[in-house]
Amino acid sequence: MGKLVASEFVAQLRVLAAPLPLLHSPVIAWAPGEEAPDYGAAAWQLQSRWKEPVELTRIYLATSKACRLFGGKRKGSLKAEYQATHDLGVSQMYIQRRIESEQAVANWIGEDVLAHYRKGQKLPDAVLAPAPGENPSLVLEFGGAYDKRRVEAFHKDCAKRELAYEVW
Repeated sequence: MGKLVASEFVAQLRVLAAPLPLLHSPVIAWAPGEEAPDYGAAAWQLQSRWKEPVELTRIYLATSKACRLFGGKRKGSLKAEYQATHDLGVSQMYIQRRIESEQAVANWIGEDVLAHYRKGQKLPDAVLAPAPGENPSLVLEFGGAYDKRRVEAFHKDCAKRELAYEVW
């Protein structure tokens, strides 16, 4: 990482973030036609997995130089530092799916790209789709410490549009 920082492809920051729970699989995996999940049980799982307080954490971000060469939106900074834990969780979702198979993330589109195509709709953390404006095969959300109402609202939004989803 030091060489990437020195070559200005990557920026190094220190932010406050909670240590992430291990994310080996989604807390909820749902598809149209299936029963709605137990919102309360899912919320309990999402909330109870946070055991440690926030701590100063070293992170690395692509710089504008890297974004020009490889694509990307953020340019060496966080949109909001208070969301560092969330952003790390989304990254861990991506990595876990990528470990499963390269194909599992081949059509990954993150929320920064999706935002322009989701006017008046809930904005998920990512989708698997051929293009940002097309119907996704899967909606992906990092559930953080969602409460029951937020789990239910997310489910109802996806169910109404008949979209399969995972909440990690």
